[in-house]
Amino acid sequence: NFDNLDVATYKFFDLIGTFQPETDAEQFRMRFRTGGASGSDITSDDYGYGFTLSYPTNNTGATSQQAENQLLLSGTVGNHASEGISINMRIAFADSSDPATSKYIMNFVTWLGNYKEQGNGFRGVYGSGHLYTASTIPTGFSVSFTSGGIEDYSYCLYGLKR
Repeated sequence: NFDNLDVATYKFFDLIGTFQPETDAEQFRMRFRTGGASGSDITSDDYGYGFTLSYPTNNTGATSQQAENQLLLSGTVGNHASEGISINMRIAFADSSDPATSKYIMNFVTWLGNYKEQGNGFRGVYGSGHLYTASTIPTGFSVSFTSGGIEDYSYCLYGLKR
């Protein structure tokens, strides 16, 4: 969880990291959070996302959803020692000073990464998504796997000033 981010100073955050799930075949996901230092995930059905996977057989596959309670960022990721996901995410935040129209579309995420799925097969992934609401102003975000558990990780978080 990344709570109580200084969204008044920083409009965007870049998260660059590697993550491995506790259990095999889990999708990597993200949710915006609200509530400051003791934040909680925003789980309303206001998320929409799409991502494209590249397979080593010169094929691709696309996934797109709306009215979801989270952003899925990948297909199924493996948890063997040589498996996991490496990802570069840019996360944008609306704040109370943004125009009303912008608040609906400002809470968005773009990502690019690669991972090894549960059979150790390579997957490239890129996508985008957003939290479509003007009634909730996020103050953070969380990343996790669909099982919830992260076994191992290494990351850097950078803020980009307004």
